[in-house]
Amino acid sequence: MKFTKFIPAALALTLATGTAFAAEISPVNTLYADYTIEVPEIFTIEQEALTNTVSAVKIDDTFDRLSWTGTMGATYKVASNMPNKVFYIKATCVGSGGAVAAFNTDVNAIKVAFANVANAPAPGAITDVLAASPTANNSANAFAVAFTRDAVVTDSGVLSTPTMTNNELVYTITTPGTFHIPFHFGTESVANTFNSLDQAGDYKATITITDVPSA
Repeated sequence: MKFTKFIPAALALTLATGTAFAAEISPVNTLYADYTIEVPEIFTIEQEALTNTVSAVKIDDTFDRLSWTGTMGATYKVASNMPNKVFYIKATCVGSGGAVAAFNTDVNAIKVAFANVANAPAPGAITDVLAASPTANNSANAFAVAFTRDAVVTDSGVLSTPTMTNNELVYTITTPGTFHIPFHFGTESVANTFNSLDQAGDYKATITITDVPSA
């Protein structure tokens, strides 16, 4: 006996027209163009505040201490969009052989050497005033002053706690942002760094902030 399959008319219509119907809705036409704006690297430094109001300088009766009224210090504003960007705060003064590092090496007890402008001290005198235990009467025309890092104000980003490397404060911007970095000096000479061998005149130290490391 021969069996014949019968396909319902509705199903037969679907099978017959399904392919053609799909062909009408499946094509997708796409057109696009890329537009690129390159953002440059940013590293900027501004000096937001500066104080240098030293006055009423006094020498102790025993000629072993210099003190003054007024303040010295500054606040730097640093901004960068580069993660892990490194920058440096350096102190220098002029010795008899030229400019030398004027920071000591202890990041937790920083001091800066001031040198006589007209009568530059010997390098050994600068080394002595920056030592952990300076030797009295052994640093003609140089003395040291305490240097304090005040609390950093962060607008955004993350700034590392600095380390002291090669007599420089080394900062790393861990996460890009904007930072306000203040510091100030003490109001007297560090013990055993000033004495009667320090000739009259101007004594100077220079603080520099830069992203260029020392050679």
